[in-house]
Amino acid sequence: MSHFPNHNDDDLSGPPIPSYKVSSFSDPSMEGPPIHVADEERQTVLTCRQGELIRESYAELEPDLDNHAIIMYLTIFDMVPDAKRLFSMVRDSNEPAPVNIKLNAHATMSFRMMCEAFCKWDDPAEVERSAPFFKALGGRHLNYGIDGNDFPVFRTGFMKALKKAFGERWYGELEGAWCAAFDMLEGVATTGMAEGGGFKRVPAFMLS
Repeated sequence: MSHFPNHNDDDLSGPPIPSYKVSSFSDPSMEGPPIHVADEERQTVLTCRQGELIRESYAELEPDLDNHAIIMYLTIFDMVPDAKRLFSMVRDSNEPAPVNIKLNAHATMSFRMMCEAFCKWDDPAEVERSAPFFKALGGRHLNYGIDGNDFPVFRTGFMKALKKAFGERWYGELEGAWCAAFDMLEGVATTGMAEGGGFKRVPAFMLS
């Protein structure tokens, strides 16, 4: 069952910070498709094979999801240390990020939310069903100084967690499937940013 949680303002509290521009960032350890995909090249739905690969691989990730999730956030913080200021549980704590209980819980929730959505995105109806949530979430993050130029950092953190989990199996079809799903997410979220929409609580029918 997919869960699109209600947003807790404590997760992104405090004044907006200036957007960190990272479009020139390059991580030589990450290979594969370009980090920017033109709208006309972005899939609107995953293929059946891509959906199958994501579901099968996510089932492997799930038992140790918290460890995979925190890798994503630690990678983001390594790349852009100022990003820590976006999270009150990090900003207001002396506890190191890797062992910060609240950050780990937030990371797991975010990672699970994306993965569970991706697992269903070979079904056009599921894409349509979840798109308003991610579009509104993108609009909300715009209020905190994050825009479409910051997605390379987010993408690198997410993909590095997956690459570490799957090792040499990551390359090829598996990488392509997850990259296609993330491209779709980026397209929906940046649309919300472009429109400047704020976050809206998720209707109950989306929680089933």
